[in-house]
Amino acid sequence: MSHHTIETGAFIDYLVSMTPTASCLRSTLDKDHLTLVAALNANSFTYTFEHSAGAMVKFTRPEAKVLCQAQAGVDVQVASCGKIVVTSPTYVRYVAWDGKPIAKEVVTGPGFLDPLPRLVSGKI
Repeated sequence: MSHHTIETGAFIDYLVSMTPTASCLRSTLDKDHLTLVAALNANSFTYTFEHSAGAMVKFTRPEAKVLCQAQAGVDVQVASCGKIVVTSPTYVRYVAWDGKPIAKEVVTGPGFLDPLPRLVSGKI
């Protein structure tokens, strides 16, 4: 599993350096838009299935592919021990901010632009 994140300070510095009328800045500060600031990426998942008595349920590879609804680019293997290993790099969790906390950081950050408060309140 890997973690991908935007360095908050660098992100805010970048936003502060933008022209107040830049469409990217307006979208980022809009409270109805979300900006992904962190995400977890997993390359593979391992599944073990057991019935109610605790014994492992083993599947064939075709059964496992159907069970996991594998699409093109997804590799499904059944280990000799019965575990199903699905390799498909995917984002499993993320952190998103709406424009309100981002705008707060930009407005209170060093060197913020004078027209920015009007932009944040939607009166530009």
